[in-house]
Amino acid sequence: MLRQLQTPFLLNTALIFAFLLPRGMASAEDSAPDAAASVPKAAPTTPAPKTPAAITTPTASVANPKAETQPQPREVPADIRDMTNFNYVLDMAQVHLRYGALERAEELLRKAQTNAKNDEEKSRVNASLGSLLEQKQDLKGAASAYEAAIGATQNEALRAQFSIVLAGVYTQQGESEKAEKIYRETYKGALGSKSMPENAWAKNVAWQGLMGVWQKQPAKLEQAVAEAEDTVAKDPKDKAALEHLGELYVAMKSPPAKTATVYEKLLELNPADLNAQSRLSNLYRESKQYEKAIAVQKMLLATDPKGLGQSAVYQVAQLLLESSKKDDAVAWMKEHANDSPSGTSSLEMFYEQAGMPAEAEDVLLTQAEQATGPQKSELLLRAADLARQRKEYKKAEERIRAVLKDAKDDKPILTRANTMLIRLFEEQGRIGELKL
Repeated sequence: MLRQLQTPFLLNTALIFAFLLPRGMASAEDSAPDAAASVPKAAPTTPAPKTPAAITTPTASVANPKAETQPQPREVPADIRDMTNFNYVLDMAQVHLRYGALERAEELLRKAQTNAKNDEEKSRVNASLGSLLEQKQDLKGAASAYEAAIGATQNEALRAQFSIVLAGVYTQQGESEKAEKIYRETYKGALGSKSMPENAWAKNVAWQGLMGVWQKQPAKLEQAVAEAEDTVAKDPKDKAALEHLGELYVAMKSPPAKTATVYEKLLELNPADLNAQSRLSNLYRESKQYEKAIAVQKMLLATDPKGLGQSAVYQVAQLLLESSKKDDAVAWMKEHANDSPSGTSSLEMFYEQAGMPAEAEDVLLTQAEQATGPQKSELLLRAADLARQRKEYKKAEERIRAVLKDAKDDKPILTRANTMLIRLFEEQGRIGELKL
């Protein structure tokens, strides 16, 4: 019953260095990691090789990928003989790492470790050292360095970042119990948090790590489900516990109806819970409860019209089609197409999905009348292809030749149009008549 979970993922140690940049560069103290920007490693059995360039090139702050990443001019130039300048030594170590000079990099990092004057500096240099030692496959030393980095920082985002990387090292060492404990604590700490993006990031990555551990020990997952069910039974209004139980049911691929009851309770507690809305709609769809799925999609559209709800217009139409209500689906799309971020383009896509190519073609031609340049050519070629599929070859040829006439020096468009024209004549058995 336990589904196969794809959990091993690579450790991106460049993320560590995003937090180790000296003052004047992007710093994690100024911002937190972005959920979409980082995916540390849940430790595959055989660690994937890491190239020095990928590990040591400084990156922008994870929370702000566009942040300044170049050192700002310093008032006093650094003395190349001064090995007590913490930032200078750390920067040099990273340059050596970048070019694969690991021994020299470690020597410099050890010096920086000695010169670190405050907790921030201790955390930065130990995390950097942990990354280097992990690259050298000194996993015991890497674990010790990451533990020191965690102990030195008061920044919750960094603590979660380093903890998850440490759990990956433990997994590589075969210490799954230690890894599981870290993943559990990190996941629990982020569960139900909404205010900062790093909470979602930590929750998602820690959950993947837990699944990586439990995939090899199904009994652990079953035990976790039993514990979660017991927690919910004691306090049915515990949102964090319900959310955890829902994730476990999804991981176990429990029957949709059983899993849906959890997300229904979450919506009762918080009708604006976007995750619960999205999950519940999918679960209703799986169990062919289309009316309920449609109702939840409409709720999602009302709750978050500019976010997750943007896809709800199309999803409602698809659900109506799946429930054999094609006329209702068409009426819905005509009324709400402009509520979708892609506007009439979503209407054209819907018509194609609904097996209504003539209507889709009309939408494309209407769009083409209002478009110019490459966009107009693209729309006409798509309309021509729909006409070809319906064997309306004359219409298709007219539209392709209109593109060839207007495209002029646009070589990609001309090449595509000529290719379509050749195919059109081949299908008709008239290739000998074709004049390009």
